[in-house]
Amino acid sequence: MKNTLIFLCTSCLFITIAKAQIKGEATHLIRYEANFAMDSTDRDERKTEIHSLYTSNEVSYYVSETYLKLDSLITEFQKNPQASMRRMEGNSRDIPRPEFLPKVYKNFKNSEALVSVRILRDNYIYKESEFPLNWEMEEESKKIGEYEAQKATTNFGGRKWTAWFTLQVPIQDEPYIFSGLPGLILELSDADDDYQFNVSSIKSLKEKFPIDSESKTDKKVDKAEFIKAYHNFRENPLGEFADRLRNMDIKFPDPTTGEMLSASEIIRKAKREAKKRNNYIERI
Repeated sequence: MKNTLIFLCTSCLFITIAKAQIKGEATHLIRYEANFAMDSTDRDERKTEIHSLYTSNEVSYYVSETYLKLDSLITEFQKNPQASMRRMEGNSRDIPRPEFLPKVYKNFKNSEALVSVRILRDNYIYKESEFPLNWEMEEESKKIGEYEAQKATTNFGGRKWTAWFTLQVPIQDEPYIFSGLPGLILELSDADDDYQFNVSSIKSLKEKFPIDSESKTDKKVDKAEFIKAYHNFRENPLGEFADRLRNMDIKFPDPTTGEMLSASEIIRKAKREAKKRNNYIERI
């Protein structure tokens, strides 16, 4: 029980955004395989996730599928904590661990995008001022699967990005905060190949998917406030929970290895892991 509680408290660094509510329904689901390096000092150590882009002509929602699984688990825990604890007892290594933290809501009619990230217990949500992005169209084209794709480039978040988009799909949307092209991005990467996104599937939804950015627990901030909170997390990844741990003269199982660790060892490990998160998708 303590093992599961500690993991939920220490490993859930989420990002949540919302200054104005974005609400609507998605008609299509685009899945991307995202491959990225979280640690700029070890780019060979890469993470791979499947991300979902729920989209329509009016609104969209971009999120890691691992995040969706974790959100479902947390919702279940909030409804019935005791039953959830018993079911998860001894299985903390099976708890979903999203690596890509931002969730993005877009409103195309209002040219508005909200980025959502949770850091420890606080949900931060902010409006992205650079949305939609400006792209430079290139003459180069290529075939990606069954689609003809055209090249485009842009600068955002301290990186130069190259996209390959197609006009053969009736969708004008892109991974993460990216938008502004007249078609759907099939491939996207930055100049250092730290982040790569490749379409894995495109499908129409039989039932529309509800999208709503509003949450009563959000801390509505500007982007500078979020960046400050993110840097504070990297310096002290356990927050106030670290002080409580120091007063506990017991050992806890490591959520990833099962190894029994003292409170001080848990704190040191959390700091080491946080330091490795130095290669955020934006260079903040």
